[in-house]
Parts: sequence; structure tokens; C-alpha cells
Amino acid sequence: MNRRTYLILAISAIVIAIYQIFTLGYGDSGRILYNTSQAIAEHTDYAEEHLSIIYERKIGDETDFIHLKVDTTYHEIGKGAYKYEILCNRKYSLRSFSDKYHKMDHAIAYCFVGNNDTWQRSNASQRRIMNYECERATRLVDGESYEAWYTDALPHQRPNSRAMDEYIGVILEARDADGKYSLRVKYIGEQIG
Repeated sequence: MNRRTYLILAISAIVIAIYQIFTLGYGDSGRILYNTSQAIAEHTDYAEEHLSIIYERKIGDETDFIHLKVDTTYHEIGKGAYKYEILCNRKYSLRSFSDKYHKMDHAIAYCFVGNNDTWQRSNASQRRIMNYECERATRLVDGESYEAWYTDALPHQRPNSRAMDEYIGVILEARDADGKYSLRVKYIGEQIG
């Protein structure tokens, strides 16, 4: 056989191997590729999700209410068989109201426990608040000690998706050590899918 025949045979073997890996599967790598593409394909038609939480807040003798809204959308990275990730993108808004609404978007982070903040999480202490399993977290702010109870079940996140923010869970209750400040959930409304 001449050189050209060897080249054609080598190219044919490579094409057949690639075809087998991506269509028929080849050992574990083929199964992993197929299972990953199937798992991602199941998440392509997610509708928007909406979370609405109303807190009662007390600061000294003053009481008002805070409304946290979280609107979630999902975006795929890649197309067709080459989808490789689902991103969970959330938009937040926070308003307080007594006699009228006041925007508080600058304080959104205070409603969450996150990866990159100063809350010290303790999964040894747990309790239920409004049917959500909550864990305890503590932190110091300007020398004041705060305790919070948060749930990682909120905001909801679809399986196999990656959140674009660093928030681990929503705080459902918080208070300072002196009892001058408290935050307590009064209402939780979810619309999923």
C-alpha cells in the first residue's frame, strides 16, 4: 500500500472513533457525555421563578415592614448537544413600607448569608421557621453581635444549575444581642416554573 492509502485509512479510523464516542458512546466517557447532555436537555424550558418575602422589622420602638423580591431566570451555555451549563440569574429588589414604599436596594445583601461575607455559619444549631429548615449564623457589625436564622432552600434553584451570585440562603429571622433590632419573616410566596 502506498502512502496515500495509509493516510486515508488513518483519517477514516479517526472519523469512526469520533463518531463512536459522540453517537454510540465509548466506555464511561460516552455514558458521561450522554448523561450530561440528557440532564442539561431536561432543563431547557424553565419558566421564570418568583420569590416574595415580607419581614416585620423593629428598630427600637419603631416597626415597619420590608418586602424582598427575587426573580430568577435560567440561561443555557452552549447549543444543542454542546450545552454544558445552566446559569441561574437572579434580580433582587428590596423596599420598606410603613405609610409608603421606600427603596432599599443598597441593603439587599443583609437579607442573605453568602460565601464571601462575615457571617459565621453553624450547622450544629437548627430550627424550623415557616416550614423551612434553618441554620444559625452570627456576626459582628461595629462591635454589635447579631444572630440570624437562614435557609438554603430559598431562593429556589433548579438542580444542575449554577447561581451567578454568592448567596447561600435567605435570612428568615435576625436580631441583635441587645434586642434593639429584630427582623422576622411574616410571609413567603413562591412561584416556581
